[in-house]
Amino acid sequence: MTGTGTSTAITGRYFDQGEKPPFTLNQFGGTAGGRIKRDRTFYFASYEGTRIKKEVGRAFTVPSAADRAGDFRGRRTIYDPATTRPDPNRPGQFIRDPFPNNIIPADRIDPVARRTLELMFPLPDRAGIVSNLFGPLRNETTEDQGTIRVDHRFSDKNSSFVRYSLTDPRVIEAYQLLQAIAR
Repeated sequence: MTGTGTSTAITGRYFDQGEKPPFTLNQFGGTAGGRIKRDRTFYFASYEGTRIKKEVGRAFTVPSAADRAGDFRGRRTIYDPATTRPDPNRPGQFIRDPFPNNIIPADRIDPVARRTLELMFPLPDRAGIVSNLFGPLRNETTEDQGTIRVDHRFSDKNSSFVRYSLTDPRVIEAYQLLQAIAR
């Protein structure tokens, strides 16, 4: 039987944070072999397991408090869909009026959409409209692999073997922003 382990003691820091990201590596396994029938049939089996848990820092873009309130001042013009009408100067085309000051009135924001934003995205923790939230990305890897082999000698010149191997890797990447939403 063998086994190794590593923890956060030897890992680096988030690129712009003072804390070390969690990291755990565990590898373990073993082998066994022997005879089934003297000088004729033998077996060999091996197993190896790997468990890795780590976090890396990521910058995400989420809607700002102003965006959630419908305030898009200083951005591309937002048009009011309720003012859509045929363009008298271009038949088959339509025109609309922009929202005053590029702000969507609060009573025009659908309450279901507002609640969905609240549930899906935490508020930013940094200024700006791009890369305005820093959060860890958790990555978990679980891998199991094993092999079984049976050899049989029919005579000094004839032998055969059967081998079965299985590898089962599972990688989970979970954005821990969901934890912030659950709070």
